[in-house]
Amino acid sequence: MSSQGGQISSLHLAVAAGGGVLLYAALRGVSPVQALKDITAGSPPAVSAQGKKIVTAGGSADPDYLPEGSGSATWNGVYKLRTGIGALYQTPGALIAAAQVHGGEKYSQAERWKKGHSDCSSFVGKSLLDIGIKPPGGSVTTDYLASGDWVTVSEPRGGDIAVNAKHMILCLSGSTGIGQQNTRRNVQRDSIDNLMANSGSWTIRRLRRWA
Repeated sequence: MSSQGGQISSLHLAVAAGGGVLLYAALRGVSPVQALKDITAGSPPAVSAQGKKIVTAGGSADPDYLPEGSGSATWNGVYKLRTGIGALYQTPGALIAAAQVHGGEKYSQAERWKKGHSDCSSFVGKSLLDIGIKPPGGSVTTDYLASGDWVTVSEPRGGDIAVNAKHMILCLSGSTGIGQQNTRRNVQRDSIDNLMANSGSWTIRRLRRWA
């Protein structure tokens, strides 16, 4: 399957999987081989989930690490659900690959479903729609918190989300993620702790079918 028309190719999946390992290795200062061992053994360093704070020299929240939240416009009628995608491609790896396609988008709540723009929750929502999975409700943070299709888990893995009422990101591995951050930084790949910083405590959720 090619990447034309929003479909996900096997190359995208390979890049996403490898990229997650390399990002983990870079962030943790270990070799790719050790990173792969950590991830496959289920033993990457734990994320806090308690809400990391990143502050300026003056002690106020660093605006570069200050999530700007989620807009309210729904995807229906603006962004299309991809159809005809088999279960083989509706996997955590496919979701990660879809998210990489949106990696160059600019932050906007007002235009969150339009091409080239997203906010934190439409970034995840677009990625789900690209692989033929409907996000809960209009794909705002509180929809994921309230949905029975997204269950709370204790340890993150690729394809999970870290979410609270203010912010959300997609996990690439047990300690790294990708997400639309704010108008200063747009989409970032970083540790889950850094991506969710200055938003308060949060939970890890997993699509029930992947639990």
